[in-house]
Amino acid sequence: QDYMLRYKAYKPRKFPMEALPLYRLARAERLNGHQNSGVRRAIASGLMLAAWDVGAGKSLGGASIAVWARQTCLARRPMITSPNSVTAMWYFTFRRFYPDMRVGIIGFTPGVGEDNAADRRRKWERYRAGAFDILIVPESSFRLDINCTPESIADTWASIAWNLRGRAASDTAREAAKRKLAEAEAEVAR
Repeated sequence: QDYMLRYKAYKPRKFPMEALPLYRLARAERLNGHQNSGVRRAIASGLMLAAWDVGAGKSLGGASIAVWARQTCLARRPMITSPNSVTAMWYFTFRRFYPDMRVGIIGFTPGVGEDNAADRRRKWERYRAGAFDILIVPESSFRLDINCTPESIADTWASIAWNLRGRAASDTAREAAKRKLAEAEAEVAR
C-alpha cells in the first residue's frame, strides 16, 4: 500500500497540444503546443498555474484563456488584474494577438499617462456598459477604486468578475462550454 500511495497515487492529466479554434486570433499568429494545452487545462479544471520559463508565453496563455472563456460563454467580459509593471505588456499582447478585441485599461492610457479618479470612474462605467471585451486593471488602480461601500463592491464584482474556479459560472454553463470546445475541435479536425 505504501508503494501505491507513493508512486501511483498521482497521475497528471494530459491535455491535447493541437491548435485551439480561437476565432479572434490574428491570422499570422498561433499558440504553441504548451499554451494550447494550458488553455484547455484551465478551462477544464477551472484553475491553472502557468509556471513556464521567462519568455514561454504566460501572458499569451492567460490572454487566450480569457478569450476562450468569452468565446465559449463562460465569461461575458473577463477582467485581468495585473501587477503595474506588466500591465502594458498585457495590453500589447492583446493588441498583437487579438487585434479586434476591445481592450480597456483602468489606471493609465497608453501614450497619454496615468488616469485621474474621474477617468477611472468613466472607464469603469464604460466597462459595465459593455464598451470593452476585456478589461486590464493594474493592482494600484484596483486598490484606489475599492474605497466604496460593501454593497457597491459586491454589485461591481457580481457584474464584472469571473472566477476561474467556476463559482460564478453555473455547472450548465461549464458543460455548455465543454460541449462547444468539443464541437469546435471536431470542426477543426474535419
